[in-house]
Amino acid sequence: MDIKPLQLLVLTSAVFIFTLGFGIIIPIIPYYTRSVNATAFDLGLLLATFSFLQFFCGPLWGKISDHIGRKPVIAFSLLGFTVAFAIVGLSNYLWMIFVAVAIGGFFSAGISPAVLAFIADISRPSERARLMGLMGAVSGLGFIIGPFVSSFLSVFGLSVPFFAAALLSFITLLGCMVLIPESISYGQLVKIRDAIKPLSMLKMIGETFKHMFFALKTGVGVFLLAMLVISFAISGFEGTFTYFLMDQIGLSSVTSFVKVFDSGINLTGPEAMGIVFALMGAVSVLCQGLLVGRAIELFGEEKVIIFGLMIASIGMVLLLTATELGAALGYICIISVGSGLVFPCLNTVISRRTDHRNQGVAMGIMSSYGSFGRVLGPPVAGYAYVINIAFPYALSALFMLLSAVGLIAFILTEHKKSKVDDDMLMPEILIKSR
Repeated sequence: MDIKPLQLLVLTSAVFIFTLGFGIIIPIIPYYTRSVNATAFDLGLLLATFSFLQFFCGPLWGKISDHIGRKPVIAFSLLGFTVAFAIVGLSNYLWMIFVAVAIGGFFSAGISPAVLAFIADISRPSERARLMGLMGAVSGLGFIIGPFVSSFLSVFGLSVPFFAAALLSFITLLGCMVLIPESISYGQLVKIRDAIKPLSMLKMIGETFKHMFFALKTGVGVFLLAMLVISFAISGFEGTFTYFLMDQIGLSSVTSFVKVFDSGINLTGPEAMGIVFALMGAVSVLCQGLLVGRAIELFGEEKVIIFGLMIASIGMVLLLTATELGAALGYICIISVGSGLVFPCLNTVISRRTDHRNQGVAMGIMSSYGSFGRVLGPPVAGYAYVINIAFPYALSALFMLLSAVGLIAFILTEHKKSKVDDDMLMPEILIKSR
């Protein structure tokens, strides 16, 4: 089955809507939650709830799509995302926002696995890599455009961006229902009750944690911990940074004069955050596209990871000195460069140290560590922020610095051995998990 242009448009729109929606949420949700008297810790719990459900439900939806088909899962996911955004837009209480975030996290977790599985089902091997790359590019574009959309629409009301995202998601849902065929033959499908047995979900959760634990005992364990640390630090930063700008620089949901270096500009808080998060995304993409490859050639993945952790740590410390928006933007760029160096290099080094037959499982375990960091980061940072505004950034900087020191010690130990013995990840995991 060849994929048609309109079908490809719907599929890319589904992936784009998911990341666009997340890009819309991040800059504006702190102002929205503060309007219902939420603290930074409450915001951290909100973001952790979304990441927690993404962490556990992604594999579950992927399994369900193998049984009942890709199209129903994509449709259910888009419907859930639509409902979630509409509820946030209508929310007057914090509990309503929690309900909406839970619905969004649960259902939206199915978008990416179902879309990628659909492409794998219908594409020829020669074009599969191109299509997968396209989905990745569209995903990154959503994170960059989302904050701009959020900041532009928020001038008409804090709820407007959420209703706009709900409308886009619903239009994509209609396109899916009309244009997307089912990629699994009828004979392969099973009854839905057989695909979502509670015990199957519990077993998957147990298997995930078991593999995560055993992976720490292999030669890539230190790099998995680095993934946990950098994800923890960046997600904690993203979860509290809007409150930081509100309290440190004086941004609010209404237009006010904001100092930028020796000058100033009239901005609302959501507009400023749209600029901030779009800048973070753009710097990270440019860093990964222009710097990472050359840095790996010159220094190797391990040294680039250490360098990136140190850069991000320095950026976190410098951020505490920012008293105006211009300096804060500069320090954010430093943090983004650091994280932009670390993430792709971790992907590469873990892949290189894994048996070629077990790349998929290794990448899944690495993704689980990243997701787990994003679950822990926002509530821990939010709680630390309530105690003292500087605590979450100082804590993140310390963790990243300790992670860099640990990697240095690990590399020196490896060099003394003169070679890496039995560093293949998955064979060890499979042996120990039986």
